[in-house]
Amino acid sequence: MTAPDASALEVPQEPPKSAAPESLSDTGPYAATSRGIVWYKELKDKTVEVLLANFDARIIREVLHDDGVEERRVFEIEVALRERQYRIQVPASRFSSMTWPVELLGADAVVYAGYAIRDHLRVAIHKLSGDVPKHRVYQHTGWRSTSEHGWVYLHHGGGISAEGLVTDIAVKLDGTLVNVVLPAPPTGDTLKDAIRACLSLDAFLPDRLTMPVRAATTRAALGPTDFGLFFSGPSGTGKTEIVALAQQHYGVGFDARALPASWSSTENALEDLTFTAKDMVLVIDDFSPTGGGQQIQQLHAKAERIFRAVGNRTGRQRMRSDLTQVPPRPPRGLVLATGEDVPRGHSLNARMLHLPVHPDDMDWDALTLCQADAAAGAYAAAMAGFLRWLAPQYETVQATLRTDVAVLRTQISGGHRRSPTMAADLGIGLRYWTRYVVEMGVLTDAEGHAYWERGWQAICAAVTRRDEHQVVHEPASQFISLLRTAFVTGRAYVTNMQGGAPEQAPEGWGWKPAGSRIGEYVGQGRLIGWLDGDALYVEPQAAFAVVRQLGVDIDTPIAISLVTLKQRLQEKGHLVQTDHETDRETYTVRKTVSGVRRNVLYLDAPTFLTGPQERTSPNQSNPTNPTAQDTGNDPVGKVGSNQEGESPTHDTDGDGTAPESIS
Repeated sequence: MTAPDASALEVPQEPPKSAAPESLSDTGPYAATSRGIVWYKELKDKTVEVLLANFDARIIREVLHDDGVEERRVFEIEVALRERQYRIQVPASRFSSMTWPVELLGADAVVYAGYAIRDHLRVAIHKLSGDVPKHRVYQHTGWRSTSEHGWVYLHHGGGISAEGLVTDIAVKLDGTLVNVVLPAPPTGDTLKDAIRACLSLDAFLPDRLTMPVRAATTRAALGPTDFGLFFSGPSGTGKTEIVALAQQHYGVGFDARALPASWSSTENALEDLTFTAKDMVLVIDDFSPTGGGQQIQQLHAKAERIFRAVGNRTGRQRMRSDLTQVPPRPPRGLVLATGEDVPRGHSLNARMLHLPVHPDDMDWDALTLCQADAAAGAYAAAMAGFLRWLAPQYETVQATLRTDVAVLRTQISGGHRRSPTMAADLGIGLRYWTRYVVEMGVLTDAEGHAYWERGWQAICAAVTRRDEHQVVHEPASQFISLLRTAFVTGRAYVTNMQGGAPEQAPEGWGWKPAGSRIGEYVGQGRLIGWLDGDALYVEPQAAFAVVRQLGVDIDTPIAISLVTLKQRLQEKGHLVQTDHETDRETYTVRKTVSGVRRNVLYLDAPTFLTGPQERTSPNQSNPTNPTAQDTGNDPVGKVGSNQEGESPTHDTDGDGTAPESIS
């Protein structure tokens, strides 16, 4: 809004003494005059007219901005100042201070001096405004329950309910989320054509990429999840194009060059987007660590903050200026991210499904056709139809969702403890999509069942590959791998129990030939341990120092302490033996070497010659894999039903703690 032109301010004259007009009964002792708002002040024997401000103001509407967690009240005010009309918005929290006239109207607006003038002006505006209509504006996407329409899915263009497009609901989104606009849900052949266009996604990608994307796109609309998807690959593989098609289910205005967010955005901006984008997929594009070490570290820290919030479904705690807590703003959608590199950290990677995209995965001609369908609005139309179909059963979906995930989770064994729930969550999304497609008559029951089985196998295979990737980045396995690298690169060495070179493969233990004399070797780098047959005794502090520095040098640092590392080595079965004290586990053994008693880690020596591998204990399960259970001819299996039986315990963090609840 443009401030009024600056001009000489009116100098208030001595207010005339007059009686208050009889018509002031509804507005109290206040009135609007040609000179501004006045107060008829009652004295002992007379009434004095006091000029409060040189403008007239009315609150014409009270707007409640609702983000699903907090409600922020704003007054819309019409102001008449020097024959000009203005419409301004003033937060209710700032209205009483009466500093806003000068801030929003400029120097022409005058609030006159005097005891309690500001208080009287505030009351006068309230009185003169009469009954103020109230209006609610939603400031997020996703589902809300309303008295008029039941469950409504909000988007920037209004809402979608069981009745279809809802236009009498106000939704105000900012920034890139203004592109979250859905059309009126189509019907008949138009809807079927839109769904068929969505199913053509299978034409340009292998199932290991297509099915997780399809499942994630509809799973997001069912409610929050505790994981995200991360697509990695070199530039030019089409990873951004893949996620853009998923994003276009929620708005035609998105495409590969216009996505909601990128990793160059600030952390606060990304946190706000993941909170506002409720019950939808949200693409964060282009994770590409470049520049100096500090810049790379900052980008990885940003990714960790976002995905950890996604995985824990928590927002940062903040305080207001009055020291009261601001309600947390957790992520409420499903994040799809892309990058040429993958955010590092074993715990962080457990919170996302990593999907590598290879140069030969893409059928570019088929992609072009899919992009044309998305740009024409087919994907958004199919999603609008899905949301209308989902609306009347949404409350039931929420009541049974956790049970449905738990039941489907039982079909998976092994892998990281988050993996079964991640696969089951995606499976639920795929099942509801399949049920929708069948009920709309696009696929027969048999075709729907085959589609579900194909997709479920692809999802489980993708999660299995994720778990294999996790093993490489798990701290204990990473330590073994880096220690082996330290030996072959001359950063560290071990001796036999007599202090000489190992008899077998000395080059693999950090030694190199000493000159031209056969059989003579010299150790390289730092001495970190000793060999005794198949036993490798490692001095913990020395080995950890070498490995930590090597990890930093090759940009794969170990992000845990030595104490935690020893615990992880024990848990993963890398320690052959440990000594037990009366009150704690040391994770070491006592060994005399060169006449000195030492606390050392007892590792399996052949591991370092054959490559790092996790020792399997008798209690370990098989890798993640769906069982051969038959879900029957119903393509949605048991989804939406209240099955009896005990739900399996969810420890999805893999750290022995109970997981967050699944909404």
